[in-house]
Amino acid sequence: AIAVGEAVTGQMESTSDTDWYSFEITQQGYFYLDFEVDKYATESQINNGWDLEVYTSDGQNMIYQWTGFKDNFTSKKMPYEPGQYYIKIKNDWSLSGYAPVNVGYSITVHEQAATGWESEFNSTRKTANPIPTDTNTIYATVGKNDKDGDWFSFGVATRSIVTIDLRYDGRATSDERGNGLSVELFKENETTARSSATGRTEDYT
Repeated sequence: AIAVGEAVTGQMESTSDTDWYSFEITQQGYFYLDFEVDKYATESQINNGWDLEVYTSDGQNMIYQWTGFKDNFTSKKMPYEPGQYYIKIKNDWSLSGYAPVNVGYSITVHEQAATGWESEFNSTRKTANPIPTDTNTIYATVGKNDKDGDWFSFGVATRSIVTIDLRYDGRATSDERGNGLSVELFKENETTARSSATGRTEDYT
């Protein structure tokens, strides 16, 4: 098990080796990972690099994935509820001459208590996260694949004009934004969107 905030070291012992780690999140907010490569490792030793995956407590449901990375990196923020999670690290290529066998690495889990963040899993209307009424703003991140959808709820006391502002993290690259995000607005118990916008790769109102 990994203690939050403490680095754990490891390495791939063979081309088919896989390392699993468990960790416990205790605060509502988000967590993220720091992965560091042995500073003395050469490019030829690292080869095609590593894959890293994060799973929920059953070890079956993958929630985030990064593939083929060859250098130090910090993951995106993962806004999941307190509980147990697993990390799986493996060679990006399991062929001799391509895998970073015997190259040391370290992995550190960080957690941050925070309000105003989404809390996965909020991928259905029934599990929608309420948007805080004091700020009318909620922060979110997209999961490992295109199927991750986030639902949020809010209420209005009187007949109103509703404006939705979609803002990207300023550090998000064009590759990370991909084909963009879609936004749909539904009234309670209705199945047809009152308003929608698709493929937004830039900030949108």
